[in-house]
Amino acid sequence: MEPLRHRIAKMSHAPSSLDVDGARSVQKEPVALRKLKSTEERLRDLEILCQYSSHSLRSPLGAILNLAVVLKEDYESRLDRQGMEHLDRMVRSARRSVAILDSLIVFAGMSRESVSKSSFDVRSLVEDAYEETLGTHGDLLARASGRAPEFVVDVPSMAFADPRMIRIVFAQLFSNALRSTRDRATSRIDVRGASTPKETVFSVADDGVGIDPVLRERLFQSRPVGEWKPGGSGLGLEIVDRIVRYHGGRVWVDADVKQGAKIAFALPNS
Repeated sequence: MEPLRHRIAKMSHAPSSLDVDGARSVQKEPVALRKLKSTEERLRDLEILCQYSSHSLRSPLGAILNLAVVLKEDYESRLDRQGMEHLDRMVRSARRSVAILDSLIVFAGMSRESVSKSSFDVRSLVEDAYEETLGTHGDLLARASGRAPEFVVDVPSMAFADPRMIRIVFAQLFSNALRSTRDRATSRIDVRGASTPKETVFSVADDGVGIDPVLRERLFQSRPVGEWKPGGSGLGLEIVDRIVRYHGGRVWVDADVKQGAKIAFALPNS
């Protein structure tokens, strides 16, 4: 879809006409132009609000996280096992909240123009994203199965994209997979990748609760409704979709999976 600012610029410089149809068009243009400008202003206000809220909340959350870490390190000998468990839970929750706010900050400022592509080590990025996501879900896993899933990675050595954004993509997919598999005694998360001359295709698969086929078409929209609700804000997969599209790629759900879920995305090689 053509960017909003380009549509406004075209309408602002559109030539007038003396025929009847042209006169009607000229009469309608100011109204449509005002609506477009109003929409652009509202979107700008929402972006500012999102950035302000995220930055403002990050500071106190960071302070809570730092205090919890200090308490854990300096007062470990004075706390019993239950007290240490509470502190561990606080640290993980604070880290998760900071990670969510960081994603919101990136999401608010995202655009096609903000994509900065470079070559990067895919395995290293995938493993780092998984370890970070696993750390923020430790409390969730402890209260459910008590163990982390088996983690398998088979990806190309290098890829060409914005590594900061692609890390967010993998983190969001790992978050969903961890929530989907949390109630299984044993589980597995597979990360695969394969390159063609034109694109590189990645996938994240799990053997968790799966996805209701009815929801697949709406899965990458905000707050999907239905039975498949592994947790989270409902914004994660929309972030995934937007980042991939900003790269000129595509994202989809693999309908051939018999158990669990498999989400794949393709990134152009140039």
